[in-house]
Amino acid sequence: MAAPRVSVIIPNFNNGTAETASARNLIGELFASLERTLALETVPFEIVVADDGSTDDSLATCRAWAQKEWPDGRPFLRLIELAHSGVLAHVLNVLERESNGEILARLDGDVVLRTTNWLSELVRLFDGDARIGVIGGTQLLPDGTVHAFGDDLWSPRGYRHIARGVPLSALTSPPQEREVDSMMGCFYATRRAMHEQIGGYDERVLRGQTEEYSTRARRAGWKIVATSRVVFEHWHVDRLPRANRADRPDALDTALDQFSATWGFDRLAPDLEVVRARYLGTPLWWRDHRQLATPAAADDWERIGSDPALAQRLAEEFDLAALAIRAADGAVTATHIGSGCGCLAHAIARADGRCDGFEERGAASEAAARSLRFNTAARAPALIAVDDLAHLPLPDASCPLILLFGVLERYWNPVGLLRECRRLVTPNGAVMLRTELRSAPLDDPDAARHPFASDEFLALLRHVGMWELFGFAPRITASGWLECCLRGTERTSGRGYFSRVVTPTPSHASAS
Repeated sequence: MAAPRVSVIIPNFNNGTAETASARNLIGELFASLERTLALETVPFEIVVADDGSTDDSLATCRAWAQKEWPDGRPFLRLIELAHSGVLAHVLNVLERESNGEILARLDGDVVLRTTNWLSELVRLFDGDARIGVIGGTQLLPDGTVHAFGDDLWSPRGYRHIARGVPLSALTSPPQEREVDSMMGCFYATRRAMHEQIGGYDERVLRGQTEEYSTRARRAGWKIVATSRVVFEHWHVDRLPRANRADRPDALDTALDQFSATWGFDRLAPDLEVVRARYLGTPLWWRDHRQLATPAAADDWERIGSDPALAQRLAEEFDLAALAIRAADGAVTATHIGSGCGCLAHAIARADGRCDGFEERGAASEAAARSLRFNTAARAPALIAVDDLAHLPLPDASCPLILLFGVLERYWNPVGLLRECRRLVTPNGAVMLRTELRSAPLDDPDAARHPFASDEFLALLRHVGMWELFGFAPRITASGWLECCLRGTERTSGRGYFSRVVTPTPSHASAS
């Protein structure tokens, strides 16, 4: 009998019927899906399960499946029964030591495999590129939409599940692979050689084990790849709240602080300037987001009379800015960060408002400077060219109203820009924010701009942890932009990681 090339390793703790709202037997459904999808698999494999002292019926389910056999007489799985530790990283390290394959395919106890012969697909990808250390499949929610096609950890969009909410067909017609920062822990495969090189799982980390593991893999020079050739369902949304210490917001805070202390940046909302300064020239900074950044458009003045989309965008920007200025009794000077050619600042000045604009040096700021000679308003705007929008020459708490319009999707470091706004805004001040939403279901990771999906952007705001929404609910305009109003707040425990996703509503203009 051939030695296993792949070890399918499964940690289990209370993945039985009592843990779900629908009384699903999670671990039993996983085993049934393995039986279906691996019945004709040609790659030699073994299944090893480690139970971490379960107190529900999942342990009995594991014992029952351990008595079954594959058609060739092999045991269906080998079961290891452990005393409860509550430390997933420890259970995973036990599984690595107790298994034999050169490839480790890690599955959580609440997934269901869809792809037949999925081990062959993983092995083919590993064999095709010796630099690949981790491969993950495409994770579906119970409604069939994509939950994750790999994860970003240090990108302009911050921590996010790539392709969340898109239809599966967007990834499978044709099938795709994508290099990513990290894979979610519910299902991925690693080379044992890589696992041994980077030292296994850090048992001090109670939450975010996989993100920490992926970061070490990346730093060591290994590629991490998501594939749509392997598809699985993840039933975590059907789980009832579990009384474990890893899922409490304070435990998440501890885990985030641990990660920051080790790696020097925030895992949920990384300031990319910090990441780049520390890891430029290393395998961890494998895509230079700063070099992908795009400058502001320099031809707005030429297009303003002939481009309906630009005219509509500027009209929406003016309406939102005017709303904020009126709310402040018209006495404030708006600070427009990312002011481009200065069109909006001039429009505000012509309406007797006050607005100073800041743009990075380049063609757009040069066009803004030329435009000043044509302004006849009583108070022409100040249009100032700077070296970096995230480092403005302004005192702390000096801006009662900040306009952040159309810049986060082109600036390479949105978290750094949001932090700069927090430094600048006065205690009772506000940031009026507009960002152009992505129209395509899947983003291009090498594109110059990085427009957000609405849930991605609102999650980033929560993860930054220094802002709260106020004034009106987030809304999507007729032209497809997300608008919201922010005010500063103190850092919140968990920074919204466990929060329900906010769905923006169409604005009145859009609805009409």
